[in-house]
Amino acid sequence: MKKYPPTPEELREWMDSKNLSNKDVAKALRLSDGRVVRFWTSKKKPRPIPYPSWYTLRHKFGKGNGKRHAKGGSTNGGDAKGRGAKGVAGRDAKQAKKPNKQRGPRQGDEDRAPAENGG
Repeated sequence: MKKYPPTPEELREWMDSKNLSNKDVAKALRLSDGRVVRFWTSKKKPRPIPYPSWYTLRHKFGKGNGKRHAKGGSTNGGDAKGRGAKGVAGRDAKQAKKPNKQRGPRQGDEDRAPAENGG
């Protein structure tokens, strides 16, 4: 497939190789519905896909023929970047386990007397 613009047949073939429906593509591009995508893949008087949309799709779903889709990224339930079933939640859980480092006094606090409890 040439880089840009893809023919309607090439675009449909690419979408099929990724198991993407018109609705999935529209959702990934934050479009209101799949009707716009249908214009890009129609056989009669097709409209060329805008370059920013094509760029976003290629980078969101990959360039090869891998089986990815908008809801999970890959067929094993991962995210759109292909991180697998753990996805972002696994990364966030690891970061949450890290202990918070206690910081020393701020600059200028050395001169200040500690607060007294007593009211």
